[in-house]
Amino acid sequence: MLKDHRIWTGLFAIILALLAFTRAIDDLGSQNTEDALVRALATYGVARTLNGVISVAQGTEVAIEPAGVGVILTPGQILDPINDLVERFSWVMLVSSASLGVLNVLLSISAWVWLSVTMTAALFGLMYFQWKGGQSHSLSSTFIKRAVIVLVILRFAAPAIAIANDVIYQQFLDPGYQVAVAELTQTTQRIAEISNEQAAPDTDTENEESLLGKARALYELTTQSIMHKIDMEARMQRYQQAASNASRHAIDLIVIFLFQTILLPVLFIWIVWHLLKWVLLGKVDFAIMIDKT
Repeated sequence: MLKDHRIWTGLFAIILALLAFTRAIDDLGSQNTEDALVRALATYGVARTLNGVISVAQGTEVAIEPAGVGVILTPGQILDPINDLVERFSWVMLVSSASLGVLNVLLSISAWVWLSVTMTAALFGLMYFQWKGGQSHSLSSTFIKRAVIVLVILRFAAPAIAIANDVIYQQFLDPGYQVAVAELTQTTQRIAEISNEQAAPDTDTENEESLLGKARALYELTTQSIMHKIDMEARMQRYQQAASNASRHAIDLIVIFLFQTILLPVLFIWIVWHLLKWVLLGKVDFAIMIDKT
């Protein structure tokens, strides 16, 4: 039974050493984090493009002359609330990108070659101690077992967080992300098309001095003003509909990125921190767990 225990401990140490020096798990974690960073930056670009299109729409002015009195309308001003939301959405994307950048740094630190060397040395020290037949609950045995657990956590926590984060994203968040980005892109195109539409040009009227000519000019101005008003109402309704769709999908993306790049990493880091604290303070007897491996 003791011999089987030593064999399993040896296999466990060899597997961890191979994972540490081949960097397979590190490369997978780095690739997952890089993919997430690319998504965040691409989404930030979509948000900034939408923000620019809305700004152009808000600055588009349309002149009408009801009853011969000049009036300047800016139908794009109805987009002001969604513009504020998009600006905040852009800020969330920047924070998400920064969070992923921090995770990349943690991945680089965990892949430091001397950390792998130290962990491997501790693992083989544990193997030597067990094959030598030291007392499993002696002070030196407890110390080296705790050191092994701490070093394994420090070495593999960051890539494990990155991989687990990506698994959760692919399983639960990716479909919503794809739909929301596609809808925001289409909304950007719709708002650009609406703002590029030009109102029908004013009809030139002859400068007739007769009463009939003045009546005709007044009639044409009034008709044209009514048509302009109808066009403005329709345009504002289309802006409002586009803004409604953009708001919903922007909020969906905010939730997705806050969950993936803020809440999940913080949760995982919290778990790792408490594991390290429990090991170092001896609140969990990992020495017994290793002995039962």
